[in-house]
Amino acid sequence: MVIIPEIRFAEPKEEEELRKILQGYEMDLAGETEDHLIIKDNGQIKAGGKIVEMKRNCFYLQVMGVAIDSKGEGYGGSLLAEMLKTPWKYSKSTGQEERTSYQITTVARGKAVNFYKKHGFKPCDYSKIPSPYDVQCLDCPFVEECNPCPMIIIGGK
Repeated sequence: MVIIPEIRFAEPKEEEELRKILQGYEMDLAGETEDHLIIKDNGQIKAGGKIVEMKRNCFYLQVMGVAIDSKGEGYGGSLLAEMLKTPWKYSKSTGQEERTSYQITTVARGKAVNFYKKHGFKPCDYSKIPSPYDVQCLDCPFVEECNPCPMIIIGGK
């Protein structure tokens, strides 16, 4: 019997496991646990992330992380692909009606830039990033090590 990984919103009891994954990338939960999407396989969370709609048809990917021991196995790409396909379904800050066009932005850190490029994102100017995320790196003492890159993808029909 083949077990197919499930993609769904996290439950409160999964907070610690999801938080541990994100903290592996020096991030944390962005709000409530239940607002984060996860991919779970064989009873373990393999990746998690959170996307929000900042204004109509403009989404922002707040956090994304893959369990360190599952990197390179496709879980992060599968989770991201699902969010890119129908971001309104996974943003609890929005209505659930289908969109014909939309954009998703994020600020990728370091090596994550190549991951996002592989999935269709392109580097952009910080002016495309919604507030307050457009200035999140200004006062960060680790900005040179992190090497953040604002990125965008246009989706829809």
